[in-house]
Amino acid sequence: MKLTYHEGRNFGDALNPLVFHALFPGMFDQDDTEQFIGIGSIIGLKRGSDRTRRRIYFSSGFAAGDPGTYGVLPDLGPNDDVVCVRGPLTAKPLGLPEGKAIDDGAILVRHLFHLRPTPTTMPCAYMPHVGSFHFTAIGKDCCPRRALS
Repeated sequence: MKLTYHEGRNFGDALNPLVFHALFPGMFDQDDTEQFIGIGSIIGLKRGSDRTRRRIYFSSGFAAGDPGTYGVLPDLGPNDDVVCVRGPLTAKPLGLPEGKAIDDGAILVRHLFHLRPTPTTMPCAYMPHVGSFHFTAIGKDCCPRRALS
């Protein structure tokens, strides 16, 4: 089974091999007759090859918007096994029950490390999307106004 994710320069996408190889050791190889589609807004993008016979979706998302960026909503069929999706904004357009809208798979990272909670001094945190880096001037302006640094 092939672990399928966006292999660009995006922190969230890069978590796929870290998380899923740790949680499911030995489960993945390069055989794309079965695809495991994980973390990221990739449901509209990852179709598989002519050899793909089964797709398993686990915590994946669909970002409605520009089809050139996020792809188009797929027609799920009998060979698609949706274990869970990122949230209700993904579940609804796919026609999935609310119970399939669990969370982003990146939340599983906390189970891979033995970290102790640390005290916080700030009321919130802000992490921009990788595609927002060219808006840094906007971020520098809006963060201080919201008590973020």
